[in-house]
Amino acid sequence: MKQAYLIIALLAVAIALQAQSEAVSNSVKAVIRRPGTAVNVEKKDYPIGQKNEKAEPQQKVVEKQEQVKEDEFPAVVSRVDQNIPTTDIVNDSTFAFIICNEKYEAHIDVPYAIHDGEVFAEYCEKTLGLPRNHVNIWRNATYGNMKKAIKRIQNLASAFGGEIYVIFYYAGHGAPDDATKQAYLMPSDAYAVDPELCISLSDLYNSLAEMNIRKTTIFLDACFSGATRSNDGRMLASARGVALRPKKEAPQGQMVVFSAATDEQTAMPYVAEGHGLFTYYLLDKLQSTAGDVTLEELGEYVSGKVLQQSIIDNDKPQQPTVSASDEAIDWQSWKLK
Repeated sequence: MKQAYLIIALLAVAIALQAQSEAVSNSVKAVIRRPGTAVNVEKKDYPIGQKNEKAEPQQKVVEKQEQVKEDEFPAVVSRVDQNIPTTDIVNDSTFAFIICNEKYEAHIDVPYAIHDGEVFAEYCEKTLGLPRNHVNIWRNATYGNMKKAIKRIQNLASAFGGEIYVIFYYAGHGAPDDATKQAYLMPSDAYAVDPELCISLSDLYNSLAEMNIRKTTIFLDACFSGATRSNDGRMLASARGVALRPKKEAPQGQMVVFSAATDEQTAMPYVAEGHGLFTYYLLDKLQSTAGDVTLEELGEYVSGKVLQQSIIDNDKPQQPTVSASDEAIDWQSWKLK
């Protein structure tokens, strides 16, 4: 009789051990049944059906990241990003200064600005023949970094006795001062259009002219009406959503300025190509000509193409402009290469 009780007890223990083993096995299966999913597995097991309090916050973070990605402009590999023409020419008297501000601390982002600047830098090196150490690029530049960029131009101009060719490229927010209507380039850390926090176009032009640089070509993929580079036309400077007409700043010295839009217009993105609309057609012309193009030809092409594509995509005009200083009497024949 005692032997029978012992056998029954052993069977009960065996059944209990088997049930515990199955529970552990099910717990492991619950973790690994979704291959390819990143899971932070801790040594502590949670019985089936019990809420894992530590896992829930991680799930919330993932959902938030996915929502942010859905709101962003999609990354695109454009035709102008590929097959960039190369040259054997060494353009060692030309320096490029590229500022691409996409992420702003206190304002909405500028879609594709960093990509614009990086691809333009590639064209400067590969197509225009600038040595790599002549191509200077600042991503999401603060006010201090933008001032450093201008100081570096000054130092180089002084070292070379002004006998250099400067290419200055900017993609980011531009905005007018509400009171003076002066146009400003906005650093990534600017929280308002303020003379103490932003770079005045007038001051930039005057500073470059005072350096007695042989030639300066400026490309501004920004607008100064107070609107942003986005498809919804949100306003940056005007609280009532009314565009402001900035004061027209005249180039100084031996200078030519390409602007992405007229004073009242918005510089738009070209979402299908992953660039600013202005920058896309700038790169497009450099690609098709391998950089062998006059500034007059470049201006005519970019202005016409941007206007046409803006009407097609946005149903409103964006027409780039080209302005030359009085001293640059032969600017139409200038070349970047």
